[in-house]
Amino acid sequence: MKQLQIGMNKERSGIEGQDEHLSQKVAAAPCMETVIEEFQEALLTACRISFRIRKISQKAPLNKSVPWWTQTLTILTKR
Repeated sequence: MKQLQIGMNKERSGIEGQDEHLSQKVAAAPCMETVIEEFQEALLTACRISFRIRKISQKAPLNKSVPWWTQTLTILTKR
């Protein structure tokens, strides 16, 4: 992502400028595979930064109980 930002001129700001820059980069690329890999890496990096990843605690039970489940229902399901 930093390389894309460095490559852009200050004249072309905003989404339209970024779109134009990326279009030119794709058109000038000798290997489309490389462009796709770079785009995928940039997308994954953006997702990692944007989304919070919750880690499962070892102490937390795997099956959480729900408030409406009762012992009577447990007995009925076992029968």
